[in-house]
Amino acid sequence: SDDVIARTDGVTASFLKELLRKAAVVAAESDAGGSGAITVTSTHLSTALDGLLGERNALTRALLGGPGGPAAASPVMSVASPAPFPGVSR
Repeated sequence: SDDVIARTDGVTASFLKELLRKAAVVAAESDAGGSGAITVTSTHLSTALDGLLGERNALTRALLGGPGGPAAASPVMSVASPAPFPGVSR
């Protein structure tokens, strides 16, 4: 659907992979007791995307490179070097 494409503009491959996984789960749950074949529709994709973009999934968006995550606000992330273990010299 054009809506899903527009709402996922600029996301990472990891985010899209999780979106498809969640959409398959939504489709399987909606067809409980059905034929056994899973068909993912644009409605399932939209439902899964709503879940991933919801307020409660900010960490998921940050980890998977979704829109509105902290990584989107700052393209450069720095990591401080870990402190050495006691008794270990560098």
